[in-house]
Amino acid sequence: MNKFKLKAGFDRLPNEIILETWEYLSSNDIIYSFFNLNQRFNNLFMEQRRILQSFELPTSYSSFWEQSLSTMGFQIHTLILRHDNYLTPFHLFPNLKSIIISSKFFIDYEIVDAIMKNTS
Repeated sequence: MNKFKLKAGFDRLPNEIILETWEYLSSNDIIYSFFNLNQRFNNLFMEQRRILQSFELPTSYSSFWEQSLSTMGFQIHTLILRHDNYLTPFHLFPNLKSIIISSKFFIDYEIVDAIMKNTS
């Protein structure tokens, strides 16, 4: 048996290559795929402001997102809402500066008003 085994894995790549790969992914994909995978990825992730500058809230809000956003929500400055569920836990985003609402349907004033009241 060979004493030297080749161990290959994404987590063995240098930070520069990982960051270059992340350039092709959305913030959501990076968070879902790499956050809490290991301490190195967490540290690298938290150092990259670009990843969290703008965040699209997922349509299915699960315990994974609740836990992840409670850890990193303070870094998110822009939140993108692309679904009809506007009952967003805005308390997870204390440094939120803007909200982008994107909908293929008309958004009633009451919904916008409720969002604004929920954020203050």
